[in-house]
Amino acid sequence: MKRFLLVLILSAVSSGASAGLLSMDWQTAGDNLLTQDTVSGLQWLDLTETYGSPFGTVSAEFGAGG
Repeated sequence: MKRFLLVLILSAVSSGASAGLLSMDWQTAGDNLLTQDTVSGLQWLDLTETYGSPFGTVSAEFGAGG
């Protein structure tokens, strides 16, 4: 996951984009499980938290239904 973020950051820098990515906490202080785009404000949960889980389980955890 860290390699993916590094590639994403390097490609943004090389293309002249002004966006930045911040690592943020999700459930507990210091877990660094969210990544936020500083321009759009969009946040992503690290895939390691949901890898291998059924869609219904993940969506229920976030209140989206199954």
